[in-house]
Amino acid sequence: AGSLYELKEAARGKTTTEIKLSRAERRHSMALRAANIAAWSWDGVSETIECDNALRQMLNLPVGEPVTCRKVLGAISPEIRFSMLRRFKAALEQGDEYQCEIKVESTGRWLLSLGGSYENAFLDDERGPVFGVVVDISATKETEQKTRLLLRELNHRVKNTLAIVQSIAGQTLRRSRSSAEFNMAFSGRLQALSAAHTLLSDEQWGAIAMERLLRSQIAPYAD
Repeated sequence: AGSLYELKEAARGKTTTEIKLSRAERRHSMALRAANIAAWSWDGVSETIECDNALRQMLNLPVGEPVTCRKVLGAISPEIRFSMLRRFKAALEQGDEYQCEIKVESTGRWLLSLGGSYENAFLDDERGPVFGVVVDISATKETEQKTRLLLRELNHRVKNTLAIVQSIAGQTLRRSRSSAEFNMAFSGRLQALSAAHTLLSDEQWGAIAMERLLRSQIAPYAD
């Protein structure tokens, strides 16, 4: 009777543990989906990678089908594929974590892959399976690209403005008979240039009506 009671208590405890584990897994899965993160694992022996459907969607792979290393490499753009593979192998050999940005060839989506192998306490400190996560960073990459474009455009416009100022200074200097005359004329022309830039800025560097431009330039002589 005592043995049966102990077996019954052990079974009840196992059931409770399984329920808690199931709830923890559900919470973990919901947190990953909310953060747009995919998780995966690979034991280094089998060709199959254990992952959730979020990773399949990120890599544009069929949902429900087994994911293999060959399929994952085939989904990555060729210009990034081999450098990512070298970095991954080097991290495994050194026992370090790896981090790599990859681009999906079919969709152009950018992903950040993080992972590494961890020591398995049950296997005499041998390296255990490789675990990792993949984060969608497409929005961040798009923002970085827009920022680079804006900086290049700003650099181009600043160079044009400096060239205009240099030309104005040269013309004003040739036509001025004294330093006082140069200072007055050059200052007025810089103010006119500033007024034109203000109009462009107000219109977000779009089209400006010629009448508005002329009125802003001849305003000092309106009287």
